[in-house]
Amino acid sequence: MWANIDGERYALNGTAQTHKDFPPLPRNLWRDDPEIPGAKVSLYPLIRAGLRLC
Repeated sequence: MWANIDGERYALNGTAQTHKDFPPLPRNLWRDDPEIPGAKVSLYPLIRAGLRLC
C-alpha cells in the first residue's frame, strides 16, 4: 500500500517498501502518537481504507 502526498508516492507497508520506486513515509508527515512518547500513530486505518478501494 502506498500514499500519494503532494504528487509523491510513499510506501506505507512492508510490501510497498520492497519496491524501490516508493520511499518510506517521511517522519515529518507521520503524526506523533500523543499517548506514546517517541512513537508514531498507526497507519493501519489508512491502509485499511485504501484496501477497501481495491
